[in-house]
Amino acid sequence: MIASAPGVDQSGIRSFATETGTGYVIPQDNGVCIAIPDPVDGYGKACTSTETAGIQGVFVMLFDSTDWDRPTIALALPAGAAAQVVSRTGQLTTLSPNTEHVITTKLPPASAEVRVIGPMGTSELPLPAVPPPPPPTQGVGVVRAPHQ
Repeated sequence: MIASAPGVDQSGIRSFATETGTGYVIPQDNGVCIAIPDPVDGYGKACTSTETAGIQGVFVMLFDSTDWDRPTIALALPAGAAAQVVSRTGQLTTLSPNTEHVITTKLPPASAEVRVIGPMGTSELPLPAVPPPPPPTQGVGVVRAPHQ
């Protein structure tokens, strides 16, 4: 895992609670990583440079096939920053960090981006377009014309 890689600041690792277990913010010589457990058997992980982390934080997102339009995010905010979710219609929702300055939440449906507002400016973290759910399988079949 990232925590055992060379250059990791072991004393600086911070843990935080998520819906699926314990997540971690992991400082390194050249940047910061964040890891959150997925509900099955692994971790969602992302790393960024120290410079980028100081502006927009470090961000990871997981999609759940049973709740496809509400991804789970973890965002370690830079010092003094706040975050908002922007919907596709422009509605703003403020996100509340925990005491470790980490946000973990399921995003509302139709979220377009996460906006980080901090002392170094504002950064937009665009979210991927979420594909529509698969069509239902019940009642699907071949329709045949009646015999005449």
